[in-house]
Amino acid sequence: MSSFHIGELHVKPEEKGNLLASFGMLHEQPGFVGHSIYESDDDENHLTTVEEWESADDHAKFLASMPKDAFEKWITMLTQPPEGSFFKKIN
Repeated sequence: MSSFHIGELHVKPEEKGNLLASFGMLHEQPGFVGHSIYESDDDENHLTTVEEWESADDHAKFLASMPKDAFEKWITMLTQPPEGSFFKKIN
């Protein structure tokens, strides 16, 4: 059964293009199925991501495989720490 990682991101306006492009790397990751990104009606720099993974463990392995400097560079694109949780589809 798939696991869905739903995240909330607040991106710096000048980094939005880079952040969106960074999601391209997910397509090469083991266990990655697909994703969607949504922009808030109230704030174009507030994004919600929905990533589908074969398992939450696949997502954890992906994060663990990211070089520390690449992860830190990604974090600097945000105005606050990202938030996220895992969900399973029930309907």
